[in-house]
Amino acid sequence: MKIQCDCGAKYAFDVSPEMVRQPVKFVCSGCGLDSSDRVNALIRHQFDQPAGPQASALPAVAVAPAPQIAPRPSLAPEPPAPPVPVTVRSAPRVRLSQGGQAASAAEPPDVKDTRFCSKHPQQRVTSKCRVCEKPMCPKCMELFGYVCSPHCQEKAGLQGIEIPVYAGQKSVVERQHWGKIGLVVKLAALLGVALVGVWIWFAWFGSQPHTVFAVRFENEPAMSGVSALCGPGQIVFIHGDKLARYDLKTKKEVWSRPLVEKKKIADEAARDLKEMQTAAQRGESLFKIPQLEELIRDMTRSAERALDLHVRGQNIWVAADGRLVRYDWNSGEPRQEVAVGVDFSRGR
Repeated sequence: MKIQCDCGAKYAFDVSPEMVRQPVKFVCSGCGLDSSDRVNALIRHQFDQPAGPQASALPAVAVAPAPQIAPRPSLAPEPPAPPVPVTVRSAPRVRLSQGGQAASAAEPPDVKDTRFCSKHPQQRVTSKCRVCEKPMCPKCMELFGYVCSPHCQEKAGLQGIEIPVYAGQKSVVERQHWGKIGLVVKLAALLGVALVGVWIWFAWFGSQPHTVFAVRFENEPAMSGVSALCGPGQIVFIHGDKLARYDLKTKKEVWSRPLVEKKKIADEAARDLKEMQTAAQRGESLFKIPQLEELIRDMTRSAERALDLHVRGQNIWVAADGRLVRYDWNSGEPRQEVAVGVDFSRGR
């Protein structure tokens, strides 16, 4: 038979028909409550006997483990007879499986302290001081952990008693809390430093253009030029009257060749200068006659400005004076010339 006292203590014991004729006396060892009438009424109800005048409603049957506590049998007032011994045994531990069915395990019952704390009446005693063995509840342990006071804490240090750290102690909880806050602050600071570093790198380095390829020209600066990136790491350009191909990886010239015939321009300049002088002697021209070197320079620059570059794959075409000339990719020599009759250089 299993019963539960009003204080929460649970008991289990064997009953026999003799207990109907000879009532037993049952006193709770936890709270001292005399439950003899209830126990006797429960025994009579189990053996289908009429209840006595003092029988009362029975409490709900407990299904949890009960501590092994033997009741103190005594003689009932009436009739005078020797008490019947009652053997109290621990109820088997009962647990509910996932499907909701009860399953028993052959494990010893959990014996818990049912006393209430003197400092915190609403809390049950769960531990005791490791120094003075004073009972403590979880509220008490929040202050000093497994010791009840600073005195016991100091005494444990002097006597070399090792006190474990209680996870629920306020100082431990606060230390963990501030540790987490410190970690968050450090991470935020690192993130801020990283963002500032990325911004500095982008502002001073990442967004600034860098020289990838450069060529130094030894002659005087030209007044015109055009370039085209082509092939795997190759560049073809016209600088003044110079057509050249360079390798971007090695930054070296592959080949170069002039596009303007200087002798032809000099002859044309000399002829034009002679015509100007003849016209001036006849009084047909009032303009100032330029020097031959100046006239050659102007005509050369005009011829350079007329050059236009078109590259498709490894086909290099230069347009000038109404004709197209294709130059060899490997040697730079002219391979093909096409007369178009129109001047479409510079996109025209």
